[in-house]
Amino acid sequence: MGDDTNFNITSIEGLDSLPDLTIGMAPKPRRHGSWLGGKLAQKRVISMGFQIMGDPEDGYRTTRPKNQLVNACQIQDVESPLIFDLGEGEDPVMINASVTALDLPIVAGYTRLRTGVVEFTATDPMKYSVEKKIGQAAPPLPPVASPYGQQYGFAYEEETGITGSFTAKNEGNSPSAAVYRIDGPVERPVITLLDKDGTRATTFAVNLTEGETLMVDTVRNSVTVNGADAFKTASGALVADLVIRPGDTVISFNGTVPFGGNPRLNVSWRDASR
Repeated sequence: MGDDTNFNITSIEGLDSLPDLTIGMAPKPRRHGSWLGGKLAQKRVISMGFQIMGDPEDGYRTTRPKNQLVNACQIQDVESPLIFDLGEGEDPVMINASVTALDLPIVAGYTRLRTGVVEFTATDPMKYSVEKKIGQAAPPLPPVASPYGQQYGFAYEEETGITGSFTAKNEGNSPSAAVYRIDGPVERPVITLLDKDGTRATTFAVNLTEGETLMVDTVRNSVTVNGADAFKTASGALVADLVIRPGDTVISFNGTVPFGGNPRLNVSWRDASR
């Protein structure tokens, strides 16, 4: 919708507004005022006004573009990426949303220009950069043999333990929901995040063989192994807390890998703002 289409955008409300908040305040029992509680952003609701322009290839009738719009706004139980590109001076932003309302009033006697409003609802209120960022952690190669003269055990101490890390940067002002993918073989993998606010680590009580995959999706708050639910295998920091906060975050991957294995942790995220 927008430039070079049959749909002229006339207004956008809710994209840059503060979402509704849940405020955990409680009245003070013997004093004026309330105790301050946490504030959590709820869903983001965006209303977009538009005009349907007549189709020049169809006698400037609005039937074809109107039907295209109606077909695109069917009720769905899934959210899809929705990108707003406001032109020069504004970077494009993306939200994950679904259509929750469509209003197409009819004005008698005039059908070459239709107006309407479409409502999008995003359960995740964050606005994301269009560009996706990707990072990877891989195990270092263990030493082949211990140099002569070194104390016994130097080359044999937990050689199957793997570690690897990289620095993820979120250039927005809000935590970014990340997706983690671990490819086996690895036993009891651990994802650790270190940032200016501290350390969070989550262990997964699974043993991945070659070709098996563990997916951790902080947007959906889910853990799966080869597509099957494995949420109960997670312990330590909550899956929902494995978001990438604003600034730099060191993401580490460790676990135990069979000899000759080559597991990988792949992480994808976007800059996030509220």
